[in-house]
Amino acid sequence: MKPLDYVAARRKNSENCQFSIYENDKGASEVFITIEAPRRLSFADSLENLTVELERVYEECGLTERSLVFSRFYLRNIDEQQDELLQSNLYRRLRGGVVSIVQQPPLGEGDLGLFLYHIKGNDFKKEVLEWGDDHWKSGIKISGANYQLLYASNLTAKGESSYEQTDALFASYRGLLAEHGMTFVENVVRTWIYIKDIYQHYAGVVDARNRIFDELGLNRDTHYIASTGIEGRLKEASVFVQMDTLAIGGIKGEQIVYMEAPDYLSSTDDYGVAFERGAKLMFGDRNRFYISGTASIDKRGNIVHPEDVLLQTRRALENIRALLRPHQADLSHMAHLIVYLKDFDQANAVNQIIREAVGGDIPINTVQGSICRPGWLVEIEGVAIVDAMNAYPDYL
Repeated sequence: MKPLDYVAARRKNSENCQFSIYENDKGASEVFITIEAPRRLSFADSLENLTVELERVYEECGLTERSLVFSRFYLRNIDEQQDELLQSNLYRRLRGGVVSIVQQPPLGEGDLGLFLYHIKGNDFKKEVLEWGDDHWKSGIKISGANYQLLYASNLTAKGESSYEQTDALFASYRGLLAEHGMTFVENVVRTWIYIKDIYQHYAGVVDARNRIFDELGLNRDTHYIASTGIEGRLKEASVFVQMDTLAIGGIKGEQIVYMEAPDYLSSTDDYGVAFERGAKLMFGDRNRFYISGTASIDKRGNIVHPEDVLLQTRRALENIRALLRPHQADLSHMAHLIVYLKDFDQANAVNQIIREAVGGDIPINTVQGSICRPGWLVEIEGVAIVDAMNAYPDYL
C-alpha cells in the first residue's frame, strides 16, 4: 500500500480495539493491534473480554497463531494479577509468540490492556525460545528469506542494585545474541527498559549501560540503540530492571540510520544518557522507524512547558515530527503509539491532541508510568512505516 492508503488502513474494530495494517505489493502484511478491557470488570472477565475482542480482530484481519510475533500485557496490579494471567487460556495462546508483562495501568480504568504485533503472508519459520525452568522470560526467532527477527522479553537478572541487575542483564542478553550469531553492536535495534521506582533506580541503569556501551565502542561518534526507559512495576519486589529487546540478523550497518533533530531536541548524551532518539531501518520494500520514548525537551536538553501536560504533549509530537521529517515521513505514517503519562488527570485531552495530530483511529496504548525526570508528564514512542525502494532485500 502507498502511504495514503496506509493511513486509511487504520480501523476501529470496537470501542476497545483498534488496529492498523501495512501491506506491501506482494501481500506481506504487518498488523498492529491494541485492546483494552472495559472498566468495572473483574480480572477474569477482563481476560475473557480481551479473548472475545481478539477473536473478532483475528477474523477481520485474517490472523492466526502462526502470524503472531509479539504481545505485551499492561496490568493494573501485577502482584494480584500475574498468577491468574499466567494460568489463563489467553496467555497460553499468546505464548506462541513473545509475551511481555508489566504493571503500567491502562487508561480506561479497566484492569488490563494488550498490544499485539503480527506478520502474515511471508514464508518464514518461527522458533519459540526455551528458557528451562524460567517461565517468566519469553523469546521468539522469526527466520525469513532475508532476515531473522530475535525478540526477547521479560529479561531480568539478579543483583543487589539496579546497577548490578542491569550489568548482569546485559551480559546475559549478549550471551543469547551470540547463540543466534548476533552481536549487540551490529544487530540490536530496539530496547524497552522497565524500571521499578524510576526516580530511585534509573541512575543505576544509566551508569551501568553507559559503562557497557563504552566498553563495546558504542558512543556518540558510532551509535547507541533506540530505546525507552520508563517506570513499571515488575514481577516481584526484588526486581528493579526488566528489558524487552529486538535484534535483527542479516541486516547491514548501512541499512540503519540513527535519527536526530538537533534544532528541536538535544543528543541524549548531552545529559549523560546513552540511547538514540530513533532508528530508521531501510529494507527493499519499506522504511521502518522505531521512535524512542520522546518527551517535551528542547535542543539544549531542557524540559519545555513544565507542569502543563497538554503543552508537553504538543511539544513531544513536534519533536517526533522533526525526527521523521528528514526521512520523508510524518505522523500520518505512524502504525502504533505508546503514550506514558505520569498521571491520568488530563489523559483524555492528551489522547485527543495525539489523535488529531496523527489522524485516524491509530492503535494507541495509553498507560501510567513515571518518566525519568520528575518534570516530564508525558512520553510518546511508536513505529512508523513508509513505502520505499531501497537496494536491500525486502523485510523478511
